[in-house]
Amino acid sequence: MSNLSVGQYVQIGDGQFGTIAFIGATSFSTGEWVGIALEHPTGKNDGTVQGVHYFDCKGEKYGSFVRPTTVRLVEEEEEEQRVEESSSPLRKAPTPQPPAGLKTPLKRPSIGGIGTPGRRISANTVLSPTPRMPSTSAGVARLMMTV
Repeated sequence: MSNLSVGQYVQIGDGQFGTIAFIGATSFSTGEWVGIALEHPTGKNDGTVQGVHYFDCKGEKYGSFVRPTTVRLVEEEEEEQRVEESSSPLRKAPTPQPPAGLKTPLKRPSIGGIGTPGRRISANTVLSPTPRMPSTSAGVARLMMTV
């Protein structure tokens, strides 16, 4: 028998965390098994396998059975740190990274400030001057006479 006991907080081989809820023999397979009540619904059962109930957990897919050799005890300090990180409302957002193989972030090409947002300019684009609006009422009258 290993040094594991019901109630210990552990990490299993695939990286999931949970609490030991069962240790012992099962009817579904020979040998010693450890039933884990998982933190997240990523397991294969709810503590019941082939109609036999071994332990309670939050619900369907919150339970998993593993061999004792795949269980790692989580130290108390590590558990406290995980709880703080997962419950902190102010977690730092991950820094966006450029795609693999790209050394510098992509930048939108600029053509000396010409163009407007949302307008693509290529070498074949013909740019026409933007008409200026008159600033006085006399200028408005002249504009209307030319139209």
